[in-house]
Amino acid sequence: MNALRLAIRPAMRALSATALAVLVVCLSADVALAAPKKIAWNEFAPAAFRRAQSQDRPILLVLEVPWSKDCARARDELWNDPALAEIVASRYVPVRARADLRPDLVRRYPAQGWPAISILLPDGSPLLYTPARGGTPRRMTARFMPADRLGALLAEAARYYTEQREQVIALAKERESAARKAARPLAGRGDEALARTLGYRLAATYDEGRSIFGGAPRLPRFHLIEFMLALGAEESPDYLERGLLALETTSSQLIDEDGGARRMALGLDWEGIQSEKLTDHNARTLELLALAYRITGRRDYREQGRRVAGFLIEKLGNDDGSFAAAIAPSCPEGRDATVLSGATGRASAALVLAGLAFGDSALTERGLEGSRFLLEHRYRPRRGVPRALVDGHAVPPSRGLHLADLAGAGWAFVTAYQATGDAAWLDAAEDLARTTLRTLRDGELGALRDIGALPSGPTPLRRALYPIDANADFARVLVRLYYLRPAAAKRYQDAARALLDAFAESHDRVPLRTPAYALALYEFHFAPLAVVVVGRSDDAGAAALHAAALATHHPFVVVRRMDPKRDRGEIEAAGMELAGEQPTLFAFYDGLASAPQRRADGVRAAAYDLRLERLAQREAAKTKKRKDQRPEAARQRALEQEN
Repeated sequence: MNALRLAIRPAMRALSATALAVLVVCLSADVALAAPKKIAWNEFAPAAFRRAQSQDRPILLVLEVPWSKDCARARDELWNDPALAEIVASRYVPVRARADLRPDLVRRYPAQGWPAISILLPDGSPLLYTPARGGTPRRMTARFMPADRLGALLAEAARYYTEQREQVIALAKERESAARKAARPLAGRGDEALARTLGYRLAATYDEGRSIFGGAPRLPRFHLIEFMLALGAEESPDYLERGLLALETTSSQLIDEDGGARRMALGLDWEGIQSEKLTDHNARTLELLALAYRITGRRDYREQGRRVAGFLIEKLGNDDGSFAAAIAPSCPEGRDATVLSGATGRASAALVLAGLAFGDSALTERGLEGSRFLLEHRYRPRRGVPRALVDGHAVPPSRGLHLADLAGAGWAFVTAYQATGDAAWLDAAEDLARTTLRTLRDGELGALRDIGALPSGPTPLRRALYPIDANADFARVLVRLYYLRPAAAKRYQDAARALLDAFAESHDRVPLRTPAYALALYEFHFAPLAVVVVGRSDDAGAAALHAAALATHHPFVVVRRMDPKRDRGEIEAAGMELAGEQPTLFAFYDGLASAPQRRADGVRAAAYDLRLERLAQREAAKTKKRKDQRPEAARQRALEQEN
């Protein structure tokens, strides 16, 4: 903040924040007497921007989330402060929005912490300033602070806008052009070699002393840990060990006595743990614990996973199958009851996968209830999935679909299909994929926008953004459709390849998001354990084979159901031999095929044997390559000696 004061008004260097606040509040006795008691907020809507432009005032934008304790403090201590309200009323058009309902605003107006406070030009562009020591222009942002300090900052910024109006408008236009260019991902080859390179680079971020990846703040690195587990189980025991240790460290620090995973810690050594428990975070934690149990068979992962699953169901679950957004002390009754479609999808899928891994049918059924809620109450054929329910009412759609919600719902639907073999789930997942590609895909780049673009509105909202993590999550849905829908396999393979290629040269722009991309690359290029279960949809034996396949040790499994009568031609063409009407499972891995399995208790061993056979082939190929290289190396040495 001191740097901002120096940049805006050097003559004020000697003034303290408190003195400056008193100066700007006491403009006149008449104004002070008429000061409003609290801020009169506007919605984030065209009317607010028209007002700002007609009055030529900057905009005070505040983005809040219901579960943040600092947002609750701001409502009590800042927005009802008369002195601060007077500054805002006389200088600004105040706009407030819920960040959880408008993730598009968070991406375009980011700030450090909650509430996310930004000062904007009347057209919605960020108000920029150049630091006193020079350098790149910066956005004027803030987070929670005492009312007198925020009042001083707002007074300075308003004066800066008035005195430097032409310059700041020109600077905003210049930076907006640069921002549009920087938002476009850089294409390249998202191939298997890049996946391995990213594995090496990401593994190098592991802190041996603390058994965790990266530094402060301590965010749960879900995608990074899953990538290490998956690639490690595939071909690198060292990666696997690091992933497991990081999962254990994260779980021990963030999961508390009631089984819920807390949001993050501010300090390097886990100081300042943030107590909010978000549904999305708990769902991803549960998925990791279920995966770790499948890979290792260690009971401690299963027991920890059951605790997290219990928290999801008992504390966050709703009677209609959906899930509340968070458990947090700052919320009424300690619970943010908002139902977010993407988070409900992630929680539903996590419970299904955990139930299958742990052999707990009650968890699987509860996850399917969540998926049915999405299918019956939120999903709309050819129109996607709207974002949220607040107090049981749908939030009016703003800017159409959100990619993160489509990815979360798509994940729930493909997971439900793999658990049940019910084609209705796969039909819904495929329809979501077609809707997403039709409405959000940039035809030139191949990447997906975060939201539907509008031709009008505040300047930053007319800028397309392509979040790499949400793109990667959706690519994983497309990869599964590629394996599960053979008739449309090329369509989904091409879409996934184009999406991954679109980010190949810019995957490291936001390092925290790189692991999501690496995980999607892994699943696109590395062969899954591909399973076909042949059996009637109502056959309990076929259902048992389905469940057994998804409980195997392999990190990436896809399971497809085929009907012995309806799909007979395809079954015979693939050379799959049946024994009458008895349900049968066929497993394939990287060009190898297992013997037909008709008992669920033999599936895990059959999958393991396939893995051992493939590893033996790889070692044999490496040995042969080394032998073939020896004569050539000897020949090169002989030539060097002759010369």
